[in-house]
Amino acid sequence: MADGYWHHVAATHNGTKLSLYVDGVLDNYAAVGDLIAPNTAQVWINGNSESDGFFDGRIDDVRIYNYALGLEDIQALAAMGALIPQVDAGENQLFFLSSSSLQLDATVTDDGRPVAAALTWTKQSGPGDVTFLPGADIEDPSVTFSEIGTYVLRLTADDTLAEVYDEVVIEVGSPLTCQNVIDDGLLIVGDFSGPEGTPDCYIDIFDFAAFAGNWIRCNDPQDPQCEFPF
Repeated sequence: MADGYWHHVAATHNGTKLSLYVDGVLDNYAAVGDLIAPNTAQVWINGNSESDGFFDGRIDDVRIYNYALGLEDIQALAAMGALIPQVDAGENQLFFLSSSSLQLDATVTDDGRPVAAALTWTKQSGPGDVTFLPGADIEDPSVTFSEIGTYVLRLTADDTLAEVYDEVVIEVGSPLTCQNVIDDGLLIVGDFSGPEGTPDCYIDIFDFAAFAGNWIRCNDPQDPQCEFPF
C-alpha cells in the first residue's frame, strides 16, 4: 500500500491460519499446518537478514506478542492512531438514460480524526453534464446525466490528514425502445394499438379505438371470430 500515509499493519499466526490486517481490517489470510519453525537467523525489523531485502518506508512502534491477537485487540491497536479514510465508490454500472436518476452506492470508513472527512463527488470524464442530488457532498447521492456515454465519477474523502479517493465507471445507454419492452414481456395492460396499428408502449386514443372496435365486434353473435359470442 504505497500511498505515502501511515498505516497500522498486524500479522498473526495461531497455528492453523496466518492472517494479515491493515488498519484493523483483515486484508488476507492463508491456512497453515504447523507452528512457525525456529531458526538462527538474525531478527531484522526493516528487512530480511537471509535475503538482504529492505522495507522501503518507515516503521514505528513495533510490537511482538507471544500469542495471536484477536480482531478486537488489533482494532484497538489500530485505533490508537488517526487512520486515513477508506473510500469505495461502488460497483461499475450500466444505466439507461430513460430512467430519472441513478442511486450511487459508495462506502466510506472514517474514524473522525483529526476531523470528520469531507466528501466530494466530481465528474472526471464523460460527454455530458452530471448532477448530484441533493448534493455532491454526501456518501450516496442520486445522479443524473444529460447525454449517453461513458462517465468516470470520483468520490474524494479529506480528513486533513489525508485526501483519498476512489472512482466508479457508469455506462449510460440509450433509452429502451418499445420493442425491448415487448420482447421482455413487460407490455403495459391495455396497450392494444398505436399509430402503426401495433402496441407502442403508450395508453392513448389508439388503444381506446382498438378497444371500442373489438368490443363492438365481439358483441356481434354473427361474427365467428368473436372471442366471447352470445
